[in-house]
Amino acid sequence: MTDYIEIGIRDAEVIADIGMLAHEIGRPQTLRISATLRIRMPDADRIDATLDYKRIVEAAESLGGQRIALIETFARRLAEACLLDPRVLQADILVEKPQALASGKAFARIELHRSA
Repeated sequence: MTDYIEIGIRDAEVIADIGMLAHEIGRPQTLRISATLRIRMPDADRIDATLDYKRIVEAAESLGGQRIALIETFARRLAEACLLDPRVLQADILVEKPQALASGKAFARIELHRSA
């Protein structure tokens, strides 16, 4: 029997002051966030027994309010924020920056595991 389950969000949009180029600084941009969290299996059929998806978005929005130069840094900080919850065993975070390229999307992805 599995003692964990994966939960997550896909394509949540967050406004962030992100970028390192002169034309990006001080000009908020949209980031698209996807997160897959491996969490301990809830022991009851109640929202307080699991991790509410909204907490992932709230953590991303909080980071969006900070000045961050790299989407790599944003992804790492979001993964670390998710791992603050003791139920989270692993955080796989994808941050897309749709406006970074004329064609396609720039992205950063990180997978962090709770240390044993």
